[in-house]
Amino acid sequence: MPLPPLVLGTAPVTPKTSLPAAAHAKGKRTGMLCVGAGVCSQGELSTQPGLKLGVLCGCPALWCHSGFWQGGRSHHQLPGGADPRCCPGVLCHIQSHVVSAPRSSEVPRLLFQTFIFTDGEDEELKKQARNVINTNCSAAHSRQALSCKMAVEYDKFIESGRKWFCHVDDDNYVNVRMLVKLLSSYPHTQDIYIGKPSLDRPIQATERISENKMHPVHFWFATGGAGFCISRGLALKMSPWASGGHFMSTAEKIRLPDDCTIGYIIESVLGVKLIRSNLFHSHLENLHQVPKSEIHKQVTLSYGMFENKRNSIHMKGAFSVEEDPSRFRSVHCLLYPDTPWCPTNMVY
Repeated sequence: MPLPPLVLGTAPVTPKTSLPAAAHAKGKRTGMLCVGAGVCSQGELSTQPGLKLGVLCGCPALWCHSGFWQGGRSHHQLPGGADPRCCPGVLCHIQSHVVSAPRSSEVPRLLFQTFIFTDGEDEELKKQARNVINTNCSAAHSRQALSCKMAVEYDKFIESGRKWFCHVDDDNYVNVRMLVKLLSSYPHTQDIYIGKPSLDRPIQATERISENKMHPVHFWFATGGAGFCISRGLALKMSPWASGGHFMSTAEKIRLPDDCTIGYIIESVLGVKLIRSNLFHSHLENLHQVPKSEIHKQVTLSYGMFENKRNSIHMKGAFSVEEDPSRFRSVHCLLYPDTPWCPTNMVY
């Protein structure tokens, strides 16, 4: 069985009313970076007050969602009977801190094939996980901080040797089965940039040519909030503007955040056009319009607020809206009803 693509994602998350209160204590924000369509079990890794990690993922579906672990339950089984041999690993990035007491019994059983990116050193965490990488990036939701994290993601992907780079945010549900199906129709050696724009027109920007000279540019970009994928062939061509810290200087050149900078490099600099896919979804669109009959075909889903209303997949699910405000748990049980923590004999 071929290995799934490498999946990377990051987002500093501003507090959302649909997340449980514990996930967004006053003055706190939490975020994750997921890299790799990997296998791990549900749980929380917490080595010191202020640092918490929760992950659920599998070969059928990768799901890194900070609001999922309400109730403090821990399951050490793989979703849908997934075979741990079919997936390469998961990287998770805590951008900010959530207060939590240590729960060593909830460490995911496949933690040693999990990479954890942090914004600071944690010696206790290193004792429990081999692959801890300090990005030395700020936890702020600024253009510079976002670009710093994306730069680390890009370099890690190039180093990995994998065929696809897929960035998703922490408020996305990723159906890896559909992701692999989508990417299998494109050659990873060619120039492929696939995702969904959040705007109905190209973004207008100004690139700095010299100290006193500016040049207007316009280009399409795939919003990071819905996720996007880049082939290895294209990623290698991005290297002069993205590798080894160049990504941050490129972002400063146009003074735009990370996902816009990706689009600038690919469309404006390299001349490669974005391939639009309606299978990617962000909280910036009306998610109620995704038909229940089409949920299984989607690559990513999201949740949040839209026009001051709760915005999530509209479906009768295994869990109530109070239990499952994102509807991700219900979506997962719809797609993979044999998952151990899904209620049995449910009618959707």
